[in-house]
Amino acid sequence: MHDSLLVGRSMSARRAYRRDVSDARWALIEPVFVAWRAARSGPGTAVRVHDLREIVNAILYVNRTGIPWEYLPHDFPPFKTGYDYFAKWGGGRNHRAGP
Repeated sequence: MHDSLLVGRSMSARRAYRRDVSDARWALIEPVFVAWRAARSGPGTAVRVHDLREIVNAILYVNRTGIPWEYLPHDFPPFKTGYDYFAKWGGGRNHRAGP
């Protein structure tokens, strides 16, 4: 099953979670996220360190499990990064990033 696969070619190798974005779904949504990020790049912006697909996977993990952001497993990007993207994409209304 999907659980035994390793995630990512450009991402850090980790065991896939059941709700990670499939390759087929990522192929459909990646252009939207890449364009969004590119529109917010330029002078004065931070260098992008984390893979967008891993950020989406982190958001899906929190959504599916209901855990607080600060309990996000260590093999995802930092929880503050995941929450920041979540909030910027409009999901952060009425949600908290910490205790």
